Amino acid sequence: MVRFIKFFSAAILLFVLAACNQKSETKTTNKSEVTVISATSNAPKNAKEQTIPKQVETTQQTTQPGTICNIPGASANAQQYPVIVTETLDGNTIKVIYNGKEETVRYLMVDTPKEKKSKGCGQPYAMDATKRNKQLVHSGNVTIEFEFGKSNTDKDGRLLAYVFVNGTSIQETLLKEGLARVSANDQQRYKYTIPFISAQTIAKNNQLNIWSKADYVTDNGFKQCKQSEI
Repeated sequence: MVRFIKFFSAAILLFVLAACNQKSETKTTNKSEVTVISATSNAPKNAKEQTIPKQVETTQQTTQPGTICNIPGASANAQQYPVIVTETLDGNTIKVIYNGKEETVRYLMVDTPKEKKSKGCGQPYAMDATKRNKQLVHSGNVTIEFEFGKSNTDKDGRLLAYVFVNGTSIQETLLKEGLARVSANDQQRYKYTIPFISAQTIAKNNQLNIWSKADYVTDNGFKQCKQSEI
């Protein structure tokens, strides 16, 4: 009888232990399920957080161009003035109405071939540069921009300026087409030195116009043609 009671008690104890284990496993499973559900519910929040850096990056990209001041066009610290072109004198000189007065404007940083009207003959591509300049200044609204911190006039009283038509640099266009060179004495940290030299390099590499003649372009300008070349 005593053995039977012990055996019965042991059986009940095993049954209780088994029930406890099952309950414990159920709790563990439920806890695991809750964890999974919680991670899923956080997914939209994490996704939203991941989009924030992209928005910041986009904002930085849109504001950055406004701080670059060595690219032709309106810049953060540049002021352009509307003018009316009255005459095209050559490839890099025009006459305009500025502040109610007719002024001669000499293009900053660039030099173009000139036509010689007296002795000798004109320089090759002089007429091409003049014709192209005339086309550009009459193709839209013209504005001029001065170099900050430097004189606005030369020794002859001409205005020294960057010239734009509808916001596009005429100097850069002439350089890119091989009808002008960057003046050697004008490469002293001007605001548009880098893009102007880049435009000139494009024309030089492609041997366009003035760059198609060997040794025609010099540090001091252009070689004068011979009478036999007329």
